[in-house]
Amino acid sequence: MADTSPDVMLSLADDAESSPKRLAKRKKMTSRLPRLHVRADEAAELNGVSLATWWRWDSSGATPRATKIGGVKLWSVRSLKLWSRWNCPNRREFVERLAEFEAETVRRTTRKGGRT
Repeated sequence: MADTSPDVMLSLADDAESSPKRLAKRKKMTSRLPRLHVRADEAAELNGVSLATWWRWDSSGATPRATKIGGVKLWSVRSLKLWSRWNCPNRREFVERLAEFEAETVRRTTRKGGRT
């Protein structure tokens, strides 16, 4: 049986009435933070291709691996930038190159006396 207490009903009413305001506030808040992951449409736009092309590339293994969160595929902005900078290698080559890049970054940081 659904909870119909006054508190729950009030919060549901607040959600229904304030959702446009809440969305605007959330959008404003997220615009201040750097984006770490993007959806397929944004990934396609970042790379100058259509959404259909992006999905084709993804299914063929031509893009960096995505992470699935809540049933939504998300791509790391950092990975997309590196992938683009490295002339869009296929997924296998990208993973190998990324591992080398990260290992080199750790070596450089360690040589300078930084933390690992």
